[in-house]
Amino acid sequence: MPLHTHICLTVTCDVCGEPLVDDGDGVALHFPSRQVARTVAAAMQWAALSDNRFVCNTGDGEHQTAIDELMPPEPTVQATGQLNLDGGAA
Repeated sequence: MPLHTHICLTVTCDVCGEPLVDDGDGVALHFPSRQVARTVAAAMQWAALSDNRFVCNTGDGEHQTAIDELMPPEPTVQATGQLNLDGGAA
């Protein structure tokens, strides 16, 4: 019987290092491409971040901070003539 080499990808959380596993048997999932890995991770409620990091669905502050780092800053809109919160002119 010949041996064959196969290359595949696995996904681990960039915050805690836990692997993306099959819900049924707990075995790490293997993927043929990055796109398939991102799609499955997202379907399993993992965050596939734009910088190629993955964050699992653990809902603690450390995981949320990793996601928040990539969010743009809150917009500030100040219309001409609008008063500041203290009542002064902008």
